[in-house]
Amino acid sequence: MGGLLTIVLLGRKWQSESPKVIAWFSFNATIAMPIMVATGVAQAWRMMEGFQNLFSTTYGTVLSIKVVLVVMAIAAGTKARQIFKDKKVDSEDLKKIKFSKTIVVESVIGLVVLAVTAVLVSVPPLSVNTAAPFTATLVQSNVIADITITPARVGNSEMHIVFSPPGGTLESIESVTTRISLVSGEIPPIPIGLKRIGVNHFQANLQVPRGGEWLLELIVKPATNRTLRFSQIVKIKN
Repeated sequence: MGGLLTIVLLGRKWQSESPKVIAWFSFNATIAMPIMVATGVAQAWRMMEGFQNLFSTTYGTVLSIKVVLVVMAIAAGTKARQIFKDKKVDSEDLKKIKFSKTIVVESVIGLVVLAVTAVLVSVPPLSVNTAAPFTATLVQSNVIADITITPARVGNSEMHIVFSPPGGTLESIESVTTRISLVSGEIPPIPIGLKRIGVNHFQANLQVPRGGEWLLELIVKPATNRTLRFSQIVKIKN
């Protein structure tokens, strides 16, 4: 940006040196731009834990806008370089073809990119438009199941299930089997591996492949020869 603004602001004062300076700037920009884009993509991938969160997060949305603007800036720069290269511009021709207008457009886009970047650095990569946690309380035969899925969106989520009685104490649950299936039936049931982390408190890392309405089913054995089935529709956001 510094060199580009220098060309815009001072170009008319040193027309005799313009072809040489512009050629030097264009050559260096051609080398620097791919390096900047590659390192930026790598950093975004690392910070966002992959690109699956690109359109579900505020950071990803702002980053997408920045990418579009950068592509526009590159297009403007390519056009400027092509004009300069094709016409073999000398110091007099530079005035006639209004080459500086193309540079001004590129500079304006560059300034907007800087403004978007300022917004981007203030947004946590994984703080989103993220979906709010899903919570539900289900009751079967005096056993209460409190379910929490955080966040209720496509990708990695964490699920907690806590069993308790309406009053008094509940003996330790013997086993819990859990699965989740797409209501439309397009995806077969996916088993969920639960880990006991406390008294009647179970936790699981959930991977949901797509958004929509999913049926969560719990098969619970609170005691020998006794089985309870809980079910709940869970809306998963993209």
